[in-house]
Amino acid sequence: MLLALSALVAGGASVSAHALLASSDPAANAVVPTPPTSVTLTFTEPPDPRLSSVQVLDSSGASRTTGSVVAGNGGPDTLVVPVGPLSDGIYTVAWRTVSAADGHATAGSFAFSVGTAAPPPAAPGTTSAGFSSVSPASVVARTVMYLGLVSLLGALFVGELLVTGRARRLGRLRSIAWVLAALGAIGVLLAEVSDSRVGLADAIGSTLGADALLRLVPVLLAGPLLVVGARSGGRRRPALLLAAVLVALALLADAAVSHAATVPLPALNIGLQWLHAMGVSAWLGGLAAVLVALGDPQTEDRAVLTSRFSRWATAGILLVAATGVVRAAFELHGPGELLSTDYGRLVLAKTALFAVLALLGAINHFRNVPAGEGRMGALRRVGSIEILVGTTVIVLAATLVTTPPPADAAGGSAAGPAGTTVEGNDYATSVRVRLGITPAVAGPNAFRATVADYDTGAAVDATSVTLRFNLPARPDVGASSLDLAAAGDGSFTGTGSNLSIAGTWTVTALVVEPTTSVEVPLSIPVVPAPSQVDVNRVPGHPTIYTVDLAGGASAQLYLDPWASGAADLHVTFFDATGTGLPVTSIEVTATTGDRAPVPVAMTPFEPGHAVGHLITVARVPISITVTATAPDGHELNLSLPITPDR
Repeated sequence: MLLALSALVAGGASVSAHALLASSDPAANAVVPTPPTSVTLTFTEPPDPRLSSVQVLDSSGASRTTGSVVAGNGGPDTLVVPVGPLSDGIYTVAWRTVSAADGHATAGSFAFSVGTAAPPPAAPGTTSAGFSSVSPASVVARTVMYLGLVSLLGALFVGELLVTGRARRLGRLRSIAWVLAALGAIGVLLAEVSDSRVGLADAIGSTLGADALLRLVPVLLAGPLLVVGARSGGRRRPALLLAAVLVALALLADAAVSHAATVPLPALNIGLQWLHAMGVSAWLGGLAAVLVALGDPQTEDRAVLTSRFSRWATAGILLVAATGVVRAAFELHGPGELLSTDYGRLVLAKTALFAVLALLGAINHFRNVPAGEGRMGALRRVGSIEILVGTTVIVLAATLVTTPPPADAAGGSAAGPAGTTVEGNDYATSVRVRLGITPAVAGPNAFRATVADYDTGAAVDATSVTLRFNLPARPDVGASSLDLAAAGDGSFTGTGSNLSIAGTWTVTALVVEPTTSVEVPLSIPVVPAPSQVDVNRVPGHPTIYTVDLAGGASAQLYLDPWASGAADLHVTFFDATGTGLPVTSIEVTATTGDRAPVPVAMTPFEPGHAVGHLITVARVPISITVTATAPDGHELNLSLPITPDR
């Protein structure tokens, strides 16, 4: 029953839309012995290649793509991007798409490895499908557009079919509603352009532009007809009836480019969603028009008007309920999603408001309308409250359209080579999560989460824990997630390559309990994977350390000359061909024992080669950390211990 009632208020909001990643080559968390020359992504619905981007990044965050993304040979659901030579290591595929079916922007990321050493296997449930975050601008624009369309169609319906006499105030309502519908439709386009991160000119020639025209053109054409309808004469009624047809077409166009077009039996679902919108227009839009008409002195037979509308409103409510239930049969996958996801919680909120609307409507239908003129004031007061609640429902509906549905979505620290442990709690301080990450370097990692009550420290009866990963310093890298499995000892474990780039990651732990769920924010520092170092020792000569870097580049380091208490540190970078790589900057720190790192001033010697003087050199290992900027702007990072010769 709860699932069906939730479906009523969910209306046409889909649970399985957005262009999400279905598969890839290489696959997420795969280990390929031979470097690929391209990466192919296959999505759940066709992406628009003109509005999509795919980057292949090494562990330092540098791009290894060598061309633009294009449509693949596997059909309209595939995208392909070429990549340059890849050395052994881990690589992140960061993608962003705009669905050619419904115009929603979606982003995500996953990692794969090149080499023969396999990383730990990914835990069951590892998700790389991607995410589509809620856009406040899109929510506002859609709310304005829906309010305008619903109010305009309701005003035309009431004014031409139910009102006796001419109510001039309805003409004002039609004008205001038309402006809202037009501004909202334009705002939806601008918000989608912003979300897709492309220029307006590019968007106009894409599916975003086509979708916007489908919504906007009928609304714009209705404008002159409303002007004609505001005047007296024989053309007034036909003009307003044609305007109503155009508004209904705008609602149909919105349904045709929405989630309903991406599920099985799209024609049926588009029709159901359109009927759902028509029912809302007759019910809530018509109610707004009736309240305006009741306040107009030119309106005749107010009791007859309210009686007629009460019957139409009842039909509208039944239509909204019926279409919502049938749409739910295609969309919702179970009541558990209502509590465990943002989408589900929005549906529950709409369910509660739908119950309030039903109660208010019943008060007017059974008590105030039959009393006629005697309770007209009470009817208007209850109706006004109904409009306020209905407006809130429309805001939630606009939010649901841009919220990733359940089927689509999904403290201090101590870093060290042995791993990292972070702790955090939810904002209500009810749950504490302790998350261990090993080895906490860019690449495959093992995760172990323990969940405890914030006050007592007792274990929480959690049913599942999901980690969602974001790298704030790189907004172009989409989010990914990892489902942890219950380990049987009260903890949840999993392995995956989600932490694929060095930097500070924001991780949100979603803890699901039998009756509720909480989110716990965490911050995880990730260091580069240990560098592969070749050591060449020749008696009588400085020991040369060669470090392999991403993309086939390398660096050579040595200390010379050996003298008591001092030495010169030489650092030289080479590209994949062995030619000196002219880096634009080199920053070096040296650490001896447990002392604090000491900066080493470096002086350029020749392209890619710099020399710095170490004041004191003990006969113990010295940790050298080097950060340089390559000619293409990406960072080259390395860290290694150097042991002075005796």
